[in-house]
Amino acid sequence: MVTSSNWFSILHMSDIHLAEPTQDQQDMSDAFIRFLEYVRTEKIDPAAPLKMVCIDGDLTEKIISFNGNTWKYLFNTIVWLGRWCEQHNYILRFMRGTYSHDAEQTAHVIPIFNALRLAVNFRYVDRIELEFIEDLNLRILYLPDDLPYENSEAILEAVWIKMRELGWDYVDYAHVHGFFDFTCPEVARSKQKIIYHAEQFTFVRKLVHAGHVHYFDTYDNIVSNGNVDNLCFGEKGPK
Repeated sequence: MVTSSNWFSILHMSDIHLAEPTQDQQDMSDAFIRFLEYVRTEKIDPAAPLKMVCIDGDLTEKIISFNGNTWKYLFNTIVWLGRWCEQHNYILRFMRGTYSHDAEQTAHVIPIFNALRLAVNFRYVDRIELEFIEDLNLRILYLPDDLPYENSEAILEAVWIKMRELGWDYVDYAHVHGFFDFTCPEVARSKQKIIYHAEQFTFVRKLVHAGHVHYFDTYDNIVSNGNVDNLCFGEKGPK
């Protein structure tokens, strides 16, 4: 039974795009950190404490190298995030976003956190995955971008196969990085082979968190959260 005594909050973010080359890298890092501290201190209801932090794709804008200073700011931000979650006992989840942005580099949080010996519950996801988080009694579906399927129907078929293997008929939350029919601009539709539809997610009991589009929008129980920093990419709007 859910009562006011066991309510909690989850922070969902996507499309942070650290290392965006037109921006000051120190400023982007500082703004991200200030945003998280603002949410923690000003936006979280004490009656529903923050328990989980999710970055649902596009942590980075582009593939970076050790040549130059950009990697330093990204590295320092990742280290700060891990220590922040350890300090406050937050569960932390990273999901790969669009491959041209994240590629495989977000996976480096694994050796970084392991080298720092952080006592934090974290996970990196780069494929269709289902997870039961026992501490929160939650079932979660993860759908990164650029999955190797021809359309959203094939993806959801694969999801249902995995759910039946676990004996599940629902999840509490779905974390999705990709276009929904209500978020995909008309000019982009002809180039997209994967577009999700609300009716495909009736098995999600709580919310579908959709990353990829950089403005806030909702439809039914689907929330397109928009990007954290006010980077435009042709999609400037409410966040």
